[in-house]
Amino acid sequence: MPKLRTRLAQRCNLRHQEVILTAGASQAQQLVGDAWLDPGDAVLTEDPSYLGALRTFSIAGAIILQLGMSADGVDLSELESTLRRNARVKLFHVASIS
Repeated sequence: MPKLRTRLAQRCNLRHQEVILTAGASQAQQLVGDAWLDPGDAVLTEDPSYLGALRTFSIAGAIILQLGMSADGVDLSELESTLRRNARVKLFHVASIS
């Protein structure tokens, strides 16, 4: 779908080569895991989180660290302390959008 890719690139002020189209979120997560994660890297997620993402990142060898949630979203104090304790955090996967 070259036209869609070009239009998205223009809309986001990117080059055509910087846009990747996927068949859905699971494929995108798989590509991210394959490209960015090494075994032993940490991935932060919300708790609860999308099980498909947890599985994909686990298969890539990542350590999943789940962060508590409140009515306002992720507990920012817990996020800060988790980031300070874990130097190998490579990704923060957020499944919900408010």
